[in-house]
Amino acid sequence: MLIEQILNSPIKQQISSALSLVTFGELSLLVVKHKACQAIISLQGAQLLHWQSTQAKTKAFWLSEKTSFIKRTPIRGGVPICWPNFADFGEPFHGFARLLDWKLVKVKEKNNGVRLNLQLTNSDETKPYINQPFSLDLTLELGSDSCGLQLQMQAENLMVTSALHSYFNVSNISNILITGLGADYQERFIAGKTPEKEGQLTINEMVDRIYTSPDPMTIIKDKHHAIRISHINASDLVVWNPWHKKCQLMQDMNADGYKTMVCVETARITKPVQCLMNQPPITLGFIIELIKT
Repeated sequence: MLIEQILNSPIKQQISSALSLVTFGELSLLVVKHKACQAIISLQGAQLLHWQSTQAKTKAFWLSEKTSFIKRTPIRGGVPICWPNFADFGEPFHGFARLLDWKLVKVKEKNNGVRLNLQLTNSDETKPYINQPFSLDLTLELGSDSCGLQLQMQAENLMVTSALHSYFNVSNISNILITGLGADYQERFIAGKTPEKEGQLTINEMVDRIYTSPDPMTIIKDKHHAIRISHINASDLVVWNPWHKKCQLMQDMNADGYKTMVCVETARITKPVQCLMNQPPITLGFIIELIKT
């Protein structure tokens, strides 16, 4: 299994008692091994790839077994950060923040987990994408009971769409029920009909929706547990599963990969945010908890 391979990779640098740096493929990854939880974060994109409480048997996030770890290539799974644009609202697709290396600026170990702070700011590498000052600060709270992620964004003067493109691990896509979505959604960016069951969704075909009036909390109900997602400053939620036909065409997913994942993405899409340096940073985030049922 890919996660186990990464967790057992040779340590390049021991940053703190619970945090180490490893190289996997072409990328540098942070590995957390704490008594409360374990986690993996790619410095490329500040992308959380794995979090699991030591008390839980289930991994919270899904990571494709076929994803590549090549520089400037998106990683399929975990929580990609889409910034400063979602999808094709700009170039490159889903933005450049997920393609560049972030800096680890702070580590704090606590009795019940680890807090990491990572940062991406304007540099020569970012000039081809955006030619103005900006700052992205990511805080990860990795604990025994919950996993929190907050992205703070500032720029000289920039209108932003953004998403925390979370891939959640599920037992089987046919087993799940998603609640707290809200009734209003756009199907592939076109206004869709009202769902038959307001605010709920089961998946039995390809789905690609932007829910535009979501509840503050979304729950993915699985066979033996539930994932509770509390959203911070989200105007939208994106739900995506490629289903079998599209999955077979994707080089970085197994043909049956769609069966064990669903994307439920905390987002600002239909209500973009104006990022300004002389204003407090804009925050987008979530807290997830795994609940036994």
